[in-house]
Amino acid sequence: MSTTGKREYRRITSPLSSDALADLDDDHEGIAFGQPLTEDEYRQLAMLLERYPDKYLYALQLTSTRHPHITDLSFLRFFPNLRCFASNLEWLETLDGIEHLQRAERVSIYKAQRRMSAAPLAELRHLDQLWLDGQYSERSALRELTGLSDFKMGYAAKIPDLSFLPPNLIRFSMNLGSVADISALAELPHLHKVLLHKVHSIADLSPLAGAIGLRSLYLAYLNKVTALFDMSALTELTELTVSMLTHLSDLRPVLTAPNLTTLSVYGLPGLAPGSWHETCVGWLAQGKPPFWE
Repeated sequence: MSTTGKREYRRITSPLSSDALADLDDDHEGIAFGQPLTEDEYRQLAMLLERYPDKYLYALQLTSTRHPHITDLSFLRFFPNLRCFASNLEWLETLDGIEHLQRAERVSIYKAQRRMSAAPLAELRHLDQLWLDGQYSERSALRELTGLSDFKMGYAAKIPDLSFLPPNLIRFSMNLGSVADISALAELPHLHKVLLHKVHSIADLSPLAGAIGLRSLYLAYLNKVTALFDMSALTELTELTVSMLTHLSDLRPVLTAPNLTTLSVYGLPGLAPGSWHETCVGWLAQGKPPFWE
């Protein structure tokens, strides 16, 4: 199986065979398991992965399993040196246990059914990349992750604001969810890249005008957005995608970005008459090659 489309996980089951514990090659993303293992098997697996710090341990258990449900992450106590961990556990009830990953640098928690507390994640002080799907309480604990540079979140609905974001983020993406207020993005001094995809409550993008370090901005399927914003302060912005903003009426604000060189635009049926033409003419007048070719 593969989550990236490029490299595959080695699937293992209990009892562990010699093949399950054989050396990993470059084609392996890591080790995936979908049933509880014995304590000795967890220890053997931990010893193998310690030799491959860039490989993932992936706990994957979905609805079709006939094995006992994995409901917590207590098994991680056997992996104190693990750097990369992912879970996609249908019956996960709590993140308790993840605090054992004191050396973790990359963690992905794919969508679970229950609402959980994000507080245990605050213990992962070496975390650099986090992918967090689902509904969480105590999100403010994420501000303790001062080393986090890349944060992806999804399936997070009815969030009032983004004040929980860690202070040193470089990249932030939100996919499938809703948030009313994105003004906290302008308070992140190192933020270079933002991706907002199918975030249905966003109506006002103007706070992004204050995110002056932005280099790349992706806006797609934001069905309440009717207007862009003045980008003249975004002097670092070179890449912009505006896609499927079906109620957007005016594209001309993209011309205010002083150093924009890569512009991708499609799926904007609500543009006012003349907006597209004036944007194209203005783009060429700035000495830039056509973005529509």
